[in-house]
Amino acid sequence: MAHGNKIKCMLPVNYIKFLCTLCLAWPLLVTAQGIRIPGSSYVIANHGNIVTQEKWINNGRFTANGGTIVFAGSTQQINGTSSTSFHKLTISSGSNTTIASSGHSVKQLLKSDGTLNAGNNLTLLANATQTALIDGSGAGEVLGNLTMQGWLANGFGYKYLGSPFQAATVNEMSDDVNLSSSFAAVYKFDENQASNGWITYTTATDTLKPMRGYLFQMGTDLAAKTIDMTGVVNNGNLSLTLYNNNQAYTKGFNLVSNPYPSPVNWDASSGWTKTNIDNTIYYFNTNSTDQYGGTYSSYINGVSSDDTANNIIPAMQGFFVHVSEGTIPVTGTLGVSNATRITSTPTVYRKLNGGDPVPLLRLWATFTGNARSDATVIYFQNTATKKFDKNLDALKLMNNTAGVPNLYSLTADAKKLSINALPEPDSSIRVPLGIHIMLGGKVSFFTTDTKALPAGLYGYLYDAVKDYYHNLKDNSHYLCELPAGIHEQRFSVVFSRKPILQQPVTAEPTATDLFRVAGAGRNLQLILNTAPGEKSVIRIINTAGQVLFTKTYTQGGSYPVSLLVPKGIYLVACYTNHTVITKKIFL
Repeated sequence: MAHGNKIKCMLPVNYIKFLCTLCLAWPLLVTAQGIRIPGSSYVIANHGNIVTQEKWINNGRFTANGGTIVFAGSTQQINGTSSTSFHKLTISSGSNTTIASSGHSVKQLLKSDGTLNAGNNLTLLANATQTALIDGSGAGEVLGNLTMQGWLANGFGYKYLGSPFQAATVNEMSDDVNLSSSFAAVYKFDENQASNGWITYTTATDTLKPMRGYLFQMGTDLAAKTIDMTGVVNNGNLSLTLYNNNQAYTKGFNLVSNPYPSPVNWDASSGWTKTNIDNTIYYFNTNSTDQYGGTYSSYINGVSSDDTANNIIPAMQGFFVHVSEGTIPVTGTLGVSNATRITSTPTVYRKLNGGDPVPLLRLWATFTGNARSDATVIYFQNTATKKFDKNLDALKLMNNTAGVPNLYSLTADAKKLSINALPEPDSSIRVPLGIHIMLGGKVSFFTTDTKALPAGLYGYLYDAVKDYYHNLKDNSHYLCELPAGIHEQRFSVVFSRKPILQQPVTAEPTATDLFRVAGAGRNLQLILNTAPGEKSVIRIINTAGQVLFTKTYTQGGSYPVSLLVPKGIYLVACYTNHTVITKKIFL
């Protein structure tokens, strides 16, 4: 067979039967009434289109390195003793195509303007370089069961996933997670729970509802993993009713997912309904050392909290959204249509932002010696205010791993934010920060790229305990020792149009500086040397760990303490907003 620069056939003419007259050279397009590849023969397609009006019968080998196979007849079949892996597959308007034999697949894109009857014989493939999808702009239908794969960079820990099918069940994931594990492997999320919202969901027949997100425990394998689900694909308009019942731990957050067998664009100009829904999406990032831990990142208005979270939501991806505040309970509606679907093929669950579109500061915090960190972003937009704006600001979802700090900024209305939009200052502005750590230790604050700051604006991390302004434009780290707990009065970011004169950094307060224990026997005197207005909590603990005395003091001074306790050794602990110091005493 003669061939051109688009499609190459590696066998003589009489080994492949086309039921029409073929062109001798194929620059762009081959049209045939039907295509049959005999056994022991093979065809390699590199580019261009092959359009067939009749059956596709593959009894040999077909390799698609590119191009599209187009079915443009009326009633057609995909059949043969060999499976076919299409690069792209198109069902034209008016064509009713049935896949009649097993094992067929699509590498990149399936578009149906007619009717494709998958018959449980088609798989959308996924690997490290591309993930196959169904083009949502197709005006036709895809009927019957098909299988969709998803590629994970690793099979470790928790993954937030959803189903692209109408009625898939938990059993679809039984080959990827251990449903009989003593520690539940699947959870659903209920916002109206007094607890943390997670409910065990491991019955094989439990439905994976469209648009709902679920939590799957994958295990401890750090290697890349390909998952799969099977069913009848979702298509067209879908919606979900969500709630904010202001429960103590869930706080109006709802776990949802992309319901389509294709990526969707959160920033699409049409296709979304977000009634009483904040405009932020929140992703979970698995910890690489603790299979039950991880961190959260957020995206809103073109800004990513960690320079990774993005507006492109891949197929099967689960994520949190927040129902807006109001008169409790607040009812929200999240709706989606095919107008949000795109045909790019992100290979992982999230992808790089590709550059920050607005002036911003991205500040990170980590424990020294730990590779995992948490970030908060302050960006500038003239329509922003100092209060929370659901269309510009992202709330803070706290990480659930002890080895990573939780860093956030605080608004004028006391909201904790991972992304904070503010008007660009004419002179200077101070933004309070909070940091919540489950373990005490040496914390490092740093920025990775301060070039994104507006020209002529200086950024400083201010430490109120040391009365020190650390210049963030030199990209250096600021180190300090912090005890476990919540610190919301010590640090802030200061933006200024003029440089701030640096002062020598002061040392952390020592035990002698902060407090002393005087007296004898059971009559003690506490001497507190805390800063004016600084609270301190004193606790006296016995060697069994029992707290015998606790009291909060709002200012420094000398305070008597009387204890009726047996003789022995006791610990006196002083907790302030910047440190914890203990002393051992004998009573």
